[in-house]
Amino acid sequence: MNEKFIDNNLNPIEKEKVLIDVTLSKTKNLNDFLDNIANSSYSVSLNDVILFEKIFSDYKKYNLFEDSKAQELFFNLSNTLKLLPDTKEAASHNFDFQELRQSKEKEYRLRSLHTRQSHSATCSIVSYLMAANIYKNSIRPSKESEISLYNELREENAKNVELYNLIKKSVSDGFYTKVYSQLDYREKHFDSDDWELRRQKYIQTLDEYKTNNHFKENPNFNIEPVLFRERLQDGEAVLVNGTTGGGVLHMRLITGYKGNNFIVSDPLSNRKEEYTPELIELTCNPPAGKWCMSISNKDFDFYAM
Repeated sequence: MNEKFIDNNLNPIEKEKVLIDVTLSKTKNLNDFLDNIANSSYSVSLNDVILFEKIFSDYKKYNLFEDSKAQELFFNLSNTLKLLPDTKEAASHNFDFQELRQSKEKEYRLRSLHTRQSHSATCSIVSYLMAANIYKNSIRPSKESEISLYNELREENAKNVELYNLIKKSVSDGFYTKVYSQLDYREKHFDSDDWELRRQKYIQTLDEYKTNNHFKENPNFNIEPVLFRERLQDGEAVLVNGTTGGGVLHMRLITGYKGNNFIVSDPLSNRKEEYTPELIELTCNPPAGKWCMSISNKDFDFYAM
């Protein structure tokens, strides 16, 4: 938050109003933040801690902790962030952000279910259902929901669900959806008529959603493990298009990291697994170019302070 927004000649009540207004305009959805962390299924990400630290710092800087609403706000937030002061008043002054940051930097896991696919062509469907369930309990991975969504999104006479249809489903379900591609598919052309038709339909989807504030396209992006870590630190689940060990196209879901390794839900496996960065690079390198999608329930500009 920039100090130029605050006029120190204002009385404390006016100053607090301006500060809150600026905070809301910067985060855009502070109320969503409060609603999210109150949800029992919510996983506090590293950037939640950073955002809370910035808000806390501003309140402390402008001596606004005496207000009962501010005390209650920080008491509730600190309980969610496991900083547990004894009283609301103590919540205004007793935080150890460094310890909390360090713990999130070393290990972070979204609270997610793991499900094995029941059909040979539903890896993307199961990955999406596992990701969606993190943010909406009403969307739950199961054999019934897997087959139902597969039939809904699969095009006529096609075996696999196309990535552009997965984008449409994510946005229609209300998720903030980001797509990253190693290539710019507006410029890339394929010799195969089949792949060229897919490319054109993908571009049509990008054009359809380019003005949708729930969607962002990131072409010519370096798809590497550091990107997945950054998305997770924003509280986003990452669906990665890649291949199996035998070279067949396959999608997996990344839901966390532990040290340098990643927590991966592979729909072909019985449980979550740890992937080294080298294994991530190996299995997330499809022949048509690297591609991944992240989803969350947070505004893209949520952490812009």
